[in-house]
Amino acid sequence: MEKWKCSICGYIHDEQENGLFKELPDEYVCPLCKAEKSAFVLVGETVIKKETNTNILLKEFYEFTNLEKSILCSNLARGCQKQYLEREASLFTQLANYFHSNKENAISNDFVNLVSLNKFDIDSLIPTIEAVSTKHNDRGALRALAWNQKVSMISYQIMENYKKDKTLENQRIHVCTICGFIYIGDSLPELCPICKVPNYKFEEIKGGL
Repeated sequence: MEKWKCSICGYIHDEQENGLFKELPDEYVCPLCKAEKSAFVLVGETVIKKETNTNILLKEFYEFTNLEKSILCSNLARGCQKQYLEREASLFTQLANYFHSNKENAISNDFVNLVSLNKFDIDSLIPTIEAVSTKHNDRGALRALAWNQKVSMISYQIMENYKKDKTLENQRIHVCTICGFIYIGDSLPELCPICKVPNYKFEEIKGGL
């Protein structure tokens, strides 16, 4: 008996408990993140990562917009809360509110543009940041990036599924307030599969997809 791991969220399909993986239908999706069957890898296999030319990609970086600064500071505030750094969390929250109150007009939020931006993050931006963080041995950044990479891939998978199956519109959506993991369905996992916080840290998103 073998074990298969979802390369997106880390869910384990144990053949001893769940049956042979190869006998699952092609339409099978990860019960946690809805990734396709092809996203699963046999436990023990090594995933080879593509090398990234950071010198080229870093030229494409630009100054953050106020809205992006607000989101960044908000995430840093949440990170500080998780580490019980209340004063720092309060300061980052103030900065987030300031930048949000001075945000620019939002860029196009049409569905195609969102998918394109998400794909760019996965293929270019995240590998670039990973290469730079590895070069400087920044373990904190690498840990946060690992969360971000998984959540970005989950978001991309959900949007790809949405293009094929609009019935997702009628399902409940929950988001982990710590790492951003997205869960679609009624029965939340006890722990977030990405950052391992208990499910009371999830918030339901009203309005649907």
